[in-house]
Amino acid sequence: MLVIPLNPENISSQIKKEPPFPFLILFILYGYIILRDAWLSDDAYITFRTVDNFVNGYGLTWNPVERVQVYTHPLWMFLNSFFYAFTHEIFFTSIFLSIAISLLALFLLANQLTHSKTTAALGILGLISSRAFIDYSTSGLENPLTHLLLVIFFIIYFKWEPSEKTLFWLSFVAALAAVNRMDIILLFLPALLFRFWLLKGKRSFIYWAAGFLPLVLWLAFSTFYYGFPFPNTAYAKLNTGIAAGELFEQGLYYFFNSIWFDPITLILIASSLFLAAYIRQKMILPLAFGIGLYLLYIVRIGGDFMSGRFFTAPLLCAVIIIFQYKLPSLKTSLGQLAFVMILIIDLGGIQPTLIPKPINEAALRDKRGIADERSVYTPYTGLINVSRTNSLPNFEPRIEGIQAQKADQDVFTKLSIGIFAFYGGPEIHVIDFYALADPLLARLPAVRQLNWRIGHFGRLVPEGYEETLESGQNRLTDPALAQYYDKLSIITRGTLFSSDRLREIWRMNTGYYDDLINFEAYRYPKMVRIPFTAVQTPLPEGTALDSKGVIIFTVQGVEVELETTVHNTQLELSLDNNDDYQIIYFNGTKEVGQQTLLAPYTPDGLAIHIVNVPPTASQTGFDRIRIFPTRGDNVFGLGHITLSD
Repeated sequence: MLVIPLNPENISSQIKKEPPFPFLILFILYGYIILRDAWLSDDAYITFRTVDNFVNGYGLTWNPVERVQVYTHPLWMFLNSFFYAFTHEIFFTSIFLSIAISLLALFLLANQLTHSKTTAALGILGLISSRAFIDYSTSGLENPLTHLLLVIFFIIYFKWEPSEKTLFWLSFVAALAAVNRMDIILLFLPALLFRFWLLKGKRSFIYWAAGFLPLVLWLAFSTFYYGFPFPNTAYAKLNTGIAAGELFEQGLYYFFNSIWFDPITLILIASSLFLAAYIRQKMILPLAFGIGLYLLYIVRIGGDFMSGRFFTAPLLCAVIIIFQYKLPSLKTSLGQLAFVMILIIDLGGIQPTLIPKPINEAALRDKRGIADERSVYTPYTGLINVSRTNSLPNFEPRIEGIQAQKADQDVFTKLSIGIFAFYGGPEIHVIDFYALADPLLARLPAVRQLNWRIGHFGRLVPEGYEETLESGQNRLTDPALAQYYDKLSIITRGTLFSSDRLREIWRMNTGYYDDLINFEAYRYPKMVRIPFTAVQTPLPEGTALDSKGVIIFTVQGVEVELETTVHNTQLELSLDNNDDYQIIYFNGTKEVGQQTLLAPYTPDGLAIHIVNVPPTASQTGFDRIRIFPTRGDNVFGLGHITLSD
């Protein structure tokens, strides 16, 4: 029989007490591989600058003059800070801390959560063969600590008898995991709610709620100290102006990238979900629901730019599910086949873990901006490159950061901020173009881009902002934004216990000042705005883009303002022939309809489109039409628009 389920009434009592498969060889192999492939990402150095400031007495800051939470993993940041306080060296400290935690997580996983020798062997081999799991067993990010907390949580979940004490510790570990990375709570919640449901009652709820005290305390501290409950990165990545549909599409592509680059990861996740659905054991199903919730969340937010990073935690949960079943012995042909299949999938991959291959250039960054980050940074931050003559990170941003300490200027605007800012030290102020570390830019919408990259949403740096930071006086030329910045500065720079500051924290978090930000101006700074009369004259098909009367515009689109509200049902318009466009209809500030036009690829010049206006727009009426490119060659033109019925 392929799968032998355990007694669904009490799985934990069925787990064998004797040590599982003597996985010494696999354990050593895992340790060797993560040591060989150990590296640090530039994003890790964003956190490390806060670590350095904290240890050296500048507070939990990034730019020391303002309190901004640039890290998404407080628990991981504090753990790094503890060891950094002794070593005052971050490269080896973070790498060996990650390796130690990763080895501990794997050891506990195999010794406490497995059911059979075969299951342990196949599960551990699956983790070792996962490019994502190996890559993010180091990297300087929070993944290893998340993995350890997941293992501890499910040891308690499966091996402790249901009780209020058990419920408390489950909640406590889940809360620590949320402090480590807030969105990871989705993996814990179904199992936690299931345990609560088994006990029920007010007393159980008190224990359940008490366990969440670490998360509650952190959110309270963050709101008081930083002025906001969530990391600045959350506001920067969510306040983009990008439609949910576009993010959903990018999220699906994140899965396709993983299937192409690291197939074993999603194969194991899918196998565990199938196994859970097939057996339907009530202790196992909550794990599967947690994985499902987290996968949906990944799609909803558009995934990540780091290939596979978000899949390591659900992969570990998938292996825990598989560990609860007795699979065929390795002495059988079926068990041997499963073992060989994992090896074949790994060795046949683009970047196998067991035997390194030359770097695949296509995987460094695919067409949707998802990158093999380890391969990108290993030449500069890979542990394998350490030598007496090579100080790591051996990277241009490090040199630039050191030079910035001696430069005349104090304020720098950068795209890649981690390594540069860390080695620039606390004396320089770094404006993050992507707004991860800047409180004002994070609250501005991202500038519309044709081919945006997830996690990299550039902002328009407001006029006078650099001068404001250099002088310490508000020199923003946008009066409304200047007023907003004054209120924000009270929160990020003002006296902690000031009553004015506490009042502004409340107002800012409840949207009191949102109207001071001109969304249109910062989302579409180069949008061309024209009256309808400018494009009323029909132009023949094939008209060259440099002809008189053709409106040239950028990726931020063109807006045609009609003379009055109309209810026409048909448009004729001429647009550049080799670009795709989105047409959006407005009635005042309200969007009333939209549609997409695909490039007809007619002879060069303008192509004429005859389109039916969406019924919602024609019935409600529209007084503005916006045209945005969705794909093309970055040269866009509008010839004419005529309205008809």
